[in-house]
Amino acid sequence: MPNGDQLLAAYDAAIARFVAGEPVAPDPSLPEGVRTLLPGLSARVNLPFARELWRADAADLLGQVDVPVLVVIGKRDIQVDWQADVGPLQRAAAGRPDARFLFPENANHVLKHEPRPRSALVPAEVASGYNGPDTRLDPEAEAGILEWLSAHA
Repeated sequence: MPNGDQLLAAYDAAIARFVAGEPVAPDPSLPEGVRTLLPGLSARVNLPFARELWRADAADLLGQVDVPVLVVIGKRDIQVDWQADVGPLQRAAAGRPDARFLFPENANHVLKHEPRPRSALVPAEVASGYNGPDTRLDPEAEAGILEWLSAHA
């Protein structure tokens, strides 16, 4: 993306202000979707939950869980990179026979079936299609979740 490093720095600065509890005024150079997201995070109705969620470290939290765990990340998710983001979770679950990881080939961020290759996905189009009339739960994700639930019921 043109000026990607500068845009990422502006985004990181805004998120750092948000996490620190400071007012967030999005840099006008940021893409429209990001400029819309940032004020939404700090809206009064979202603020306590959004700040707590943003600060949460899933790997640390996983280490505190003492029940069976299923982590599902779709390989067509463009918000979470299943290869880059799973490492800390797998390390936190090391040695736990009750922790299972599932990476459905064609599941997106909300575990719906995504027929297009990940490289062809455009963020604005993907998010708007999460709840489209033709979207369905990915069959591999569904089967894996049902199998896990059956084994732990």
